[in-house]
Formats: sequence, C-alpha cells, structure tokens
Amino acid sequence: MIRRLLTAIFVIAPLLVSIKPLAAQRDGAAVDTPTAATLAARRKAAEDKREQEANRRYRVGIGASFDFLNGLSAKDLYGDVSIRIPELFRVPLFGRSVGIDAGLYNGRATSLRETNDLTRTFRFPGPASDSTTVVRQSIQRTSDVHHDNLTLYASPTLRFNPNVALALHAEVHRLDRVETVGIRTLTLDTTVEVRGGGDGNGPPTLPRDTTRTTRVSGYGAFFGGGPLINFDDVDYNFWHKPLIGVEVIDGELRGAFAVQFRLTDYDHGFKLGGEVRGPLTFDRPSIAVFLARDFSLGRLADFLVGGNGDDDGEPPDTGAAAAQPATAAAPAPAPAPAPVPAREQGTTRPPGT
Repeated sequence: MIRRLLTAIFVIAPLLVSIKPLAAQRDGAAVDTPTAATLAARRKAAEDKREQEANRRYRVGIGASFDFLNGLSAKDLYGDVSIRIPELFRVPLFGRSVGIDAGLYNGRATSLRETNDLTRTFRFPGPASDSTTVVRQSIQRTSDVHHDNLTLYASPTLRFNPNVALALHAEVHRLDRVETVGIRTLTLDTTVEVRGGGDGNGPPTLPRDTTRTTRVSGYGAFFGGGPLINFDDVDYNFWHKPLIGVEVIDGELRGAFAVQFRLTDYDHGFKLGGEVRGPLTFDRPSIAVFLARDFSLGRLADFLVGGNGDDDGEPPDTGAAAAQPATAAAPAPAPAPAPVPAREQGTTRPPGT
C-alpha cells in the first residue's frame, strides 16, 4: 500500500503538473512567453552591466594630498592605480567567491604636531676667573612629521555577500620621513656663581631659537586583515577597509592598525579618500586625506586625447533622432484654388441692372 502511494506521488503527480500547461494551451489560455524584443532588452541590460563592472575593476586617480601642517601645495601630489575584482572564482566547499583588491598609490601623510615645554641649563665660564655663568632657558619644542609614501598592496578577499568580504592585506612601501623640530625661547634666566678657579674665557654665548629639518628614507611592510566593505551604486561607490596586524619599519616589528576609506562619484569623476594608520599604542598616528579625479582606463585615454566617452565606456548620447534614418518628407498639400468672380463664371445679369 505504501509502495503504491509513493508511486502515485513521484510518477503521477509530475504528469499532472505537465498536463496543466497543455490543457491551458488547448483551452486558449495565454502563456507568458517573452517576445524577441524583451529578450533583446534583457541581453542588452546584461551586456551593459558586465561592461560597467569591467570598467570599474580598473581605476586610476590623479589629484592632491592635504598637508594639515603646511597647507596644500603642488608638491603634495597624489596618484593611485587600483584593481578590484570581487569574484575571481568560487570555492565549492564554502560557496563563497574569492576576489582580489590590489593597487599602487603615492601620497603624503601627516602626524599630529607634538609640543613640549622644557627647561634646560647651560654653564659657561664667568666674567671672572673664579665665577661661572649659569643660564636657565625655558623653551617650547615642536615636532612636525610628515611621510611621503609609495605603497604597493594586495588583498585576497573572501566575499560573504555583495557588500562585505574578509580581506587578508599585505603591503610594502617606501617611506620618506621628514621631521621639523622648532625651539622657541619662553624665558631666559642668567645668574653668576662663584667657583674655585676658571679659565676666564669671557661671557657665554646664549642659546638662540632654532629650526632644524631632518629627512630619513627607508622601507617598511604591513601585514594584517579585516573586513572589506564595498557599496556600489550606479553613480557612486563607498569603499572601507579597517585593518589590524603588524608592521615592520627599520627592522622593528610592532603591532599596528590602518583604516582606509574612499568615496567615489562616478557621475562627476571625483573621489575623496584617506587613511589613518599607526601603532596600536596610538602614538602619533599618521593621517592622509586626498581629493582626486577618478578615471576608468577608457575614460583616462579619452581625457588624455580629448575624447567625449563617459565613465562607463559608452559613447556620448547623440539623441534618438540622430540614430533614426532620415525619412522623406510628406508632400505639401496643394493650395486651394482662388475664388472665381461671378462675371468670369458665365453668369448673366438681368437687363437694366
């Protein structure tokens, strides 16, 4: 009995389901069949989406970095080349997509200004052979640091949904560290002490305010991981990658973090971005902010040669009228004949009128 019931469920039920559309066609019921125009529109929409995604995979940015200490100048140039492919292949075991987020960028980062008030003491030979001049100087010491970075990075990604992925980040960079130290005198106190014996070299040379700049170049690396958040829309994109890991600078290994973001306006071709990075102790982290023109590779070529292609690689819209072939103008209607006077129509008048 159970076997017959299962046979009815797995054999007869599919037959009944397949008979229903046939009965509907026999009865003249309408069946939803996409027309050729609908299929063509779907194919065109799919092709446009694939072309748009391809253009957004490879981007180039040219702009300027903001130096919060010295203002914006022509030497604070910014540039980047980025590659973002969210799905290279799928992992059958997890059912997730593996992608890549990689690129190269060059810009300037600035650390917050450090200010310290100090007191230092100097001893000089006094005016007499048995005296010493003691100078107590209260100073304010300021330190301004900025970094010029050339960074190459690569992040394999494991995507959980269209907007969130896990990124494993690795980067190497060339770092030019420039530090400017300024010393300004607040108070200066000079006293003379008596001492036994002396060389009698005369009055001391008082310390003066100074400014000194040092530049150190080196290489470093950063390895870490974190979420990659990416919201992509027709006209804009928001990209955010907070990372935590370790960095190596001058052979020293330490815990570090990096928080990066970019907001891109595809419609107008601009992007605003930046990053905050530093040690896990948050000791003087560096801050970078940039504003740049954003191009796809096709639009960059058009920009350099003066073309008019838009950001998605589509030709400029010339209007539907230009796309349609010209049609012959309909002949103008013949003008109506002019009215003929009664005299010319052969009418006669009665005598005497």
